[in-house]
Amino acid sequence: AATVRGVVTSGGVGVQGVVITDGVNMTRTNKQGAYGLRTSAGKSNLVYLTVPSGYEVESSRGFIPRFYRRLTSPVSVEAVQQHDFTLKKADNDRHIMIVSADMHIRNRAMIKSTSSTTPSICPPKGELDSVTFRRTYLKTLREYVRGLPSGVSVYGMNLGDMTQESHWTNANKATLAGGMPIQTFHVIGNHDHDMAVQNIVGEDDSEAELAYNAAFGPTYYAVNIGKVHYVVFDNTQFINNGGDRSYTVHLSQRQLDWAQKDADY
Repeated sequence: AATVRGVVTSGGVGVQGVVITDGVNMTRTNKQGAYGLRTSAGKSNLVYLTVPSGYEVESSRGFIPRFYRRLTSPVSVEAVQQHDFTLKKADNDRHIMIVSADMHIRNRAMIKSTSSTTPSICPPKGELDSVTFRRTYLKTLREYVRGLPSGVSVYGMNLGDMTQESHWTNANKATLAGGMPIQTFHVIGNHDHDMAVQNIVGEDDSEAELAYNAAFGPTYYAVNIGKVHYVVFDNTQFINNGGDRSYTVHLSQRQLDWAQKDADY
């Protein structure tokens, strides 16, 4: 009764025991690395895996982990979708996780004027924040990573607010950073919701997360790196009454149910 099927391989060989989920349901790959999952209609637009220890996934844009695939609508047993995943072996028992947050990249100038009171750390007048990000933060990060011990895997975890609400839909949609030296996982922040989706009632704010999903993947998931089981949650319940950007801090029941299954696996 699967609606999605696929194979998880590494070096052309199937990987057994990899957990696959749509954020509601879960299954594992068999000895051949194959899986079949019956997804929840109307509740999920992604299928994704929990990266197993000792492996990594490929990256898109050079730094975004591709542990997820987008489902096309409709998903049904009559038209089963095929979504495969490729892993590569990695010695990551010893690893470093670099945590960051609140980039707020909008691809616009951060300040419109300068004066004697403007802090020297501010970018030059008219410089786009995306340019400033690459010129300062990325340069510093690359230098820092180069100085870390060789043979130790390095990853990033960005804890939210990569952009600003209104910039998911306008003509100057946020420019995703290029040149990141490490694979970076992401967490959704309140500003990473779509400003165009307003007056949300109830727990389901998934419509305001669609742009984030397309850029970074699921808003809650797990990944095994070495002996650490990282679990990422979305505790931002976006409301946005009349465009006021309101939200509450809340874990939805869907996430809690998924977390129980994750713990069981």
